[in-house]
Amino acid sequence: MKYTVCFIAMLFLLSGCKEDSPNTQPTTDNRTVICFGPVEPFEPQSGKELLEAFNLAVPFDISPQNFVCKAKSSGLVGWAVILNDKQKKQAKEALKKSSKLKLLQVETLSPEFEAIIKKEWKKSQDVKPGSE
Repeated sequence: MKYTVCFIAMLFLLSGCKEDSPNTQPTTDNRTVICFGPVEPFEPQSGKELLEAFNLAVPFDISPQNFVCKAKSSGLVGWAVILNDKQKKQAKEALKKSSKLKLLQVETLSPEFEAIIKKEWKKSQDVKPGSE
């Protein structure tokens, strides 16, 4: 009987617990993609350099696995996966103040774009301007 009461008490405690660990991967529905590019005279020479500038501008870090970069006619353009609304707000404010980067677009992360990021993040670190 003593063990049954303990077991039931543990079930009640655990059923009310919600895992909110930083290691928990958020669902695609909660994430946003921020598209940004350099502001002249800043001309990053690789996707890695563009990501480094972004991470210096915002109060949090984006890992290379959550970033993709493409060469466009205007230079490099980066897309970073933002994990929550707080980071989205911080990134938008930081990019408004940045002298090196400008905000181009904000949108919800789609499963299709998430697949592109997973597939191309390694290559995007070495993207060079003019390599469209």
